[in-house]
Amino acid sequence: MHFEIVTLQDRFYLRSALDLAALSFEEQVRENQSKPSRHEACVIGAIMCSVSFLECSINGLYDDARHPHRRTKLHKALANIWSEAFDRQPILSKYQVALTIARRDPLPPDREPYQSAEAVIELRNAVAHPKDLLGHRKRLRSFERKLRGKYVFGPERDHVLEFFPGRCLTTDCSLWAVIAVGRFFLEFSRRLPPTAYFINPRTDVETIVREALAIRRSPPS
Repeated sequence: MHFEIVTLQDRFYLRSALDLAALSFEEQVRENQSKPSRHEACVIGAIMCSVSFLECSINGLYDDARHPHRRTKLHKALANIWSEAFDRQPILSKYQVALTIARRDPLPPDREPYQSAEAVIELRNAVAHPKDLLGHRKRLRSFERKLRGKYVFGPERDHVLEFFPGRCLTTDCSLWAVIAVGRFFLEFSRRLPPTAYFINPRTDVETIVREALAIRRSPPS
């Protein structure tokens, strides 16, 4: 008898992002905000896990299409396009290509939820490569404008000279990241044919997004 093991790496990362976001609120309440705080480490972890969710989810769709039990034209097309070179394509481009292969409309890049998902990825890149922002005032101002209105920034203080990382990595940012990538994935999965996923993760992702929204509305006091 043959058993197939299905790993759920995508939801593992999104759940981890939510847990870290919730912990960042708890840490912020306990800590003295005049000193370096551990809650920022939780925020960074939530951002990184949120983007890992996006990457694992789309890579998993292409990888699953290569398995012998996937026989539809969509899965054959997804399997045929996968290569090492394609793997290096930007994360959101892989989502758009999958929709094109499925003959579905791509997500408009100038609207939500695409814009917020793209902003989360840019924030992850800033965390991973801070030298690209630090000391570059023009880039910092542009980066701040892109994130403004998406979540609550930290308060302006005399000793905080730049938006990133001091005012940027807030507890609200961590929950926004979870919600943004979750909503992007849900819109993407709604556009795909019902047979695209062997196990559709939509219900799990919807649950995580609802939990993140609930925590965001009622942060610990």
